[in-house]
Amino acid sequence: MDLTPELVLALLAHLPEGVLLLDLGTEPPTVLHANGDGDAGGVVGPMPFGELLVQRPGDPGLPALLERLRAGDKVLVEIDRGGRRTPLELLPLPQRPGESRRYIGLEPAAAGRGVATPAAGPTILRDDRLSGLAHRDWFWELYRRDFAIAGREHRSLSVLVADIDGLDLYNSTFDRAAGDSLIRLVGRALAAGLRRSGDLVAHEGAGRYLALTLGQTAEQSRRHASDLAGRVRELYLHHPRSRVARFATVSIGVAHWDGQPVPAAPLTPEALYASALTALAESRRSGRNRATLTTLSA
Repeated sequence: MDLTPELVLALLAHLPEGVLLLDLGTEPPTVLHANGDGDAGGVVGPMPFGELLVQRPGDPGLPALLERLRAGDKVLVEIDRGGRRTPLELLPLPQRPGESRRYIGLEPAAAGRGVATPAAGPTILRDDRLSGLAHRDWFWELYRRDFAIAGREHRSLSVLVADIDGLDLYNSTFDRAAGDSLIRLVGRALAAGLRRSGDLVAHEGAGRYLALTLGQTAEQSRRHASDLAGRVRELYLHHPRSRVARFATVSIGVAHWDGQPVPAAPLTPEALYASALTALAESRRSGRNRATLTTLSA
C-alpha cells in the first residue's frame, strides 16, 4: 500500500496530540492541516495561520514570528484548538531547492499529556480525559498568567463557571455512562461557543466547567454567557427529570474585571473566581438555565 498524502492526513487526524502543517509559501501563510484532538471531524485547514495563532500582550507579533520561521528557526507558539490553547513547537521540514518553507508543529510534551513548570516543578495535567477539554490545573496555570497580564496592561478579563442543571437526576434516570456522555456533549457545545483567540474552556469536575475570555466589556461577557447557555439548550438532550426544562440546561456565573486596580483590596485570581461562583449561585437561586454577571472595577 502506498503512503499517499491523503492517507498521511487521515492518520494525523486521529492522533490525540496536536499536529499542524504550515506552508510559508502562500500569502498569508497557510495551515494545511491541524488535527482535531483525535476527532477526524474536528480537523481544520487550509486556513490562514494567523487565525489559529494565540497572541497576547507582549508577544512579538505575527510579522516578527514569520520572519523567524522563514529563517528556519524552531519556534514555540500556541494555537486555538476548539476553544483550548495548545502549545506547539514548530520545526522546519527538509526543503528542496525552489520549494517553499514548510513546518510541522508538534506538542512539546505530547508523550506525557502534561506540561512541566518552568521551575522544574510537578507536571501540570493539560487534558481532561472525561470531557476532552482542558484540565482544571492547566486552566489555572493559564488563568493566573493571563490575570497578571490583564492587571499589568489594564485589559479586561472574565471568568465563567457553568454547571449542568440536575446532573445527579440525569445519572439516576439513565446511568453514569450516559451522564459522562452528557458531560462531553455539553463541554463541546461550550467550547464551540468560545472560538476567539485566547478563550479557554476546561472541565473542573462532575458537571462543572470553567471558561476564560479576554478583551470583552461586561455586557459582552454577559451576552456571551447567555449565548453559551442557549447553545446547550439547542442540543435538545432529553432530560425527563429536569426541574427546569425538558432538555439539559446549564447555569452560568460570570465575574468580569476591567483590569483596573480595585480599591477595596488587591484582587487575586482566586477572588475573581469566587465572584464567579457567587454569580453562579445566584443563577441557581433565580431558577437555573441562565447566566448571572458580577463586575469588579475601580
